[in-house]
Amino acid sequence: WGLEGLLQARLRMVSLFPSRGRLSLREVSGSLGDLGTFIPLLLGLARAGGVEPVPALFWAGAFNVLGGLTWDAPMCVQPMKTIAAVGIAEGLSSQQVALAGMMTSAMV
Repeated sequence: WGLEGLLQARLRMVSLFPSRGRLSLREVSGSLGDLGTFIPLLLGLARAGGVEPVPALFWAGAFNVLGGLTWDAPMCVQPMKTIAAVGIAEGLSSQQVALAGMMTSAMV
């Protein structure tokens, strides 16, 4: 893609979502604020055998971007932190962690 392709994709996104054309440094830094607690919890859960870290990071990021584009609001990751903490403490399997995530997303 390169830089030109990324800029064109961003322009297309702005034209699809005209009210969402404002992306400030504050919004970008705010979107990364929870990584300081989410990453260690995710790695602890991966070490306990509850999830694979790379797919978990990819899908968490993909759905956060999709949610941000859909509702024009950041989504909190506190439910994911709670699932990770319980998964580490209780030794949940990857299927149990996935089910907890699906049930939480259905309720949110």
